[in-house]
Amino acid sequence: MKRKIFIIILFIFFLSNIKAFAQEQIDLNSKAAVLMEYSTGRILYDKNKDRILNEASITKIMTYYVLMDLLKEKGIKVSEIITANSYAIPSDATRAGFRKGERITINELINSMLIHSANDSALQLGEFYKNLTGKDISDAMNEKAKEIGLKNTFYINPTGLKEKDKKITENYTTAMETAILARNLLKEYPEIIEITSKKEWVYKNTKYKNTNKLLNIKKEVDGIKTGHTDKAGYCLLSTEKVNSKDKNHKDFRIIAVVLGADTEADRIKDSKKILEYGEKNYEFIKTIDKNEIFKFRSEMYKNGYVEGRTDNDKFILKKNGEVIEKNAVLNNNMTKKIRKGDEIGKVVVKNTTTGEIYEYKLYSTEDFKPISFFRRILLFIKKKIKIISW
Repeated sequence: MKRKIFIIILFIFFLSNIKAFAQEQIDLNSKAAVLMEYSTGRILYDKNKDRILNEASITKIMTYYVLMDLLKEKGIKVSEIITANSYAIPSDATRAGFRKGERITINELINSMLIHSANDSALQLGEFYKNLTGKDISDAMNEKAKEIGLKNTFYINPTGLKEKDKKITENYTTAMETAILARNLLKEYPEIIEITSKKEWVYKNTKYKNTNKLLNIKKEVDGIKTGHTDKAGYCLLSTEKVNSKDKNHKDFRIIAVVLGADTEADRIKDSKKILEYGEKNYEFIKTIDKNEIFKFRSEMYKNGYVEGRTDNDKFILKKNGEVIEKNAVLNNNMTKKIRKGDEIGKVVVKNTTTGEIYEYKLYSTEDFKPISFFRRILLFIKKKIKIISW
């Protein structure tokens, strides 16, 4: 009987631990979703993250990415003026409506493409790219995808629109790879947020509304791109900065991806749900204060100790309930004179729940003089005698 009770208790304990480590389920309409913390790349939530799906106009962030790479390489400013062309676009597709022969800046094309999701602007930028390089922009986009490690992403055009006459009719990706793309893009060109955070863009007295209506619903959101075709469904790549609670926390940015929602309302609702999940369940906490002193007893130094601290405050991302431990370690064979600022050891911080380990160097707070050579010999003999007598 006691054995049965023990087994039942053990089973309950096992189940409770599984529950503790299991991802919380969020009721989403979207076919796939990912929530990523920007600075670490840690996945905070996912649903079918590796499922290959069409992405529609989310494509345009890669169009922007390779265009910005080209401008940087060639030293071209976004204020440069180009002459607009005309393009065959489906009647229901979003457009800016620039007239053929109209003189417009690259910046105006970028704004209309990212804010209003203008397909004619994306095609115009693709033509500009080819004129400068002799290469189709979609080829450059696929090369960039490989460069940043995207294995299940492919582009046939810079818009995300369907092309019936091609073997692959629409661009495709995964929720995970969309988040990776967004993270890389934000690292290289953080100024994209200055564009995607605008609720509207005005050109020649015409207001172009941002297709990302989440901007109007959740004030923290500042980007990035919507997408929709019949095949892709409703998609949204969004991001926001989560503000710190106090000096023992720091701000962090989260990236949310939803692909394949049934309606525009569903993509907004799903994005809001996972962003709020990140806000409520994760935080960047201070694990080491820059003024915290780590003291080590050491017979090899005249004071009988050495001490150090880190170069600045150290923060790590953790989920509510995760346990953090830290341990300071002195470097081996410390016998020489230590000058202020010398590296003397490290602090090992461990998230015991996830197994993640972070190491931070410790630097001496002052000069520490070693004991004399004669005293080191005596200390060595003393230790040997202790070992023998034991």
